[in-house]
Amino acid sequence: RASDRVIIETFSNSYSRLYALYATENLADVWTDITETLKKVDKLLAKRRGNEKFLSGASLPGLVDYAVWPFIERIPQF
Repeated sequence: RASDRVIIETFSNSYSRLYALYATENLADVWTDITETLKKVDKLLAKRRGNEKFLSGASLPGLVDYAVWPFIERIPQF
């Protein structure tokens, strides 16, 4: 589905921005961009998931759930 690709691309772009944390000495320089990026991702997830357990909206995880899990799993590391 096209909406699945949008979510996967958003996560991919957002996740790559988090690597700015490793490339800077001053966290304040990148913090605003990172928080704005994570807010966008959070809104997208909330809208997509709604009251469903999975992003795919199915009773079992779908492709989009598996595609974004590596990004979600690593967010606490940042």
